[in-house]
Order: sequence, then C-alpha cells, then structure tokens
Amino acid sequence: MKNLFRKYTVILSLLSFLLILPVHYAHSQNIDELFGIKLFDNATKYVSSEYIESNKNKYRETISGFYTLYMGDRVSSVYFDKIFIHIDDFNIIHTIYGKRIYPSEDRCITFLKELVSKLETKQQIQLDYVELDYGTFSLKRYHKWVSNMSINIQCNYRYDPIEHSMLRFIRSEDIVDAIEEFYEQD
Repeated sequence: MKNLFRKYTVILSLLSFLLILPVHYAHSQNIDELFGIKLFDNATKYVSSEYIESNKNKYRETISGFYTLYMGDRVSSVYFDKIFIHIDDFNIIHTIYGKRIYPSEDRCITFLKELVSKLETKQQIQLDYVELDYGTFSLKRYHKWVSNMSINIQCNYRYDPIEHSMLRFIRSEDIVDAIEEFYEQD
C-alpha cells in the first residue's frame, strides 16, 4: 500500500509539473526580445561594427547618446516592413521596433487588435490602452511596463501628410528617460 501511495504521489507530482511548465514557459518566453533581437544585447551580435558606424544616425528624440540603426533585410517580420534599433554609445540595444504603413486607420486597428491578443496570450500579460493626441499626430496604444522596459503596440495617425502606421516596440527605461529629458528641455 505504501509503494502504491508513493507511486501515485510521484505521478501526481509529475503531472502537476507538466501542467505548470507550459504556463511558466509562455510567461518567461523572451519578453525582452523582438524580431529575434534581444534588448540590452550588443548590436555587434546582429550586424558588424562597420555597418553600425556607417549607418547609425543620431536618435532625434534624445539630446545625445543614442542612435537609430535600420536593420534592413537582416531581420524580418510578417507584420512590419521596417525594423530599427536604437543603440547607445557602446552599441547596447535600448529599443527594438518595427513599423508598417497602412492605407487606413481601420486596417491598422484590425491588425493592432490581432497583435495585442497574440502578445497578451503568449506573454501572459494584460496591456493597458490609451489614446493620445500630440497636435501633429495622434495614437492608439497598448502598453505595459515589465521590469525595466516598456512594451508597446500602437497605431499612429499623422495629420500632415496623412499617414496611418503601426509600431511595435520594446525599449529600456534608460531611453524612455532620455526621451522625456528631450521633450522637457523647452
């Protein structure tokens, strides 16, 4: 009887572990990674130093210390045409983002909702929704802070010239602080 009890205890423990493992795995699945690029990695892991030096441009929404680098055909996505990273002076990645232009706001919102649903399910997180108007453009954003990074999926509507675009990005707290500093300097 004792052996039978031990046997069932082991089996139940194993089944419990197997039931919990997929939930843990889904939650821990590379939330700091996007398009196969990992936040805080050195960009030289994905492109050469020569490519970085000849293609990086100062990131316009920061005062200094951050650069934009177009990843071109080095990475791809079904939902995004253009993929960029923002790096610091030491080539550490602080933002990974994709962008796609849509012919209408409705089309952008359709795919936005699809991506939000997939992300929330895969990462086991609930994104917060906000609508913002900045005068020259407005946006509909789903976002969440996790640890020291911001996760965002949004549709932007630019008024002049008219453009509907979807952005998906993750970025570090450091670059978010640098962007805030840039906009507070006036």
